[in-house]
Amino acid sequence: MNVVTLNPTMPSSHGGKRRGAGRKSIFGTKLKEKAFAMDFTPEGRRALDALVRRTGLSRNAVVALLALQHAEQLVFAPDARPFPDKAGHVLSIRVPGDAAVKLRAARVRTKRSYSDLGEALVRWYGATSSFPPRP
Repeated sequence: MNVVTLNPTMPSSHGGKRRGAGRKSIFGTKLKEKAFAMDFTPEGRRALDALVRRTGLSRNAVVALLALQHAEQLVFAPDARPFPDKAGHVLSIRVPGDAAVKLRAARVRTKRSYSDLGEALVRWYGATSSFPPRP
């Protein structure tokens, strides 16, 4: 017979924080930065999902790490539309403050949307970047 021990501060067994629940942040802090809306093409979404599976990290962590490593290197041809046919499934990507600064600077420098920046990071640098082990 299994005995369930309830937290005495919680009125019922539903809801509340559970020990070990959810993915742990590799950044050591909660990501309270405002979310970046990023729309990916079907190919970009598959590449992001493959990175998430390969690394065991969240989408937020993957994009944040790529931004920290490669956002300053992003260059687009002036009149090119590098990622047409967006899928229409916008993701809310939350990154720590230092990655947010790099994404904002890249947006100003390249004059591209956060969607283009996120897709470029994932598709151009995802396969060759190194990622820390999952916490």
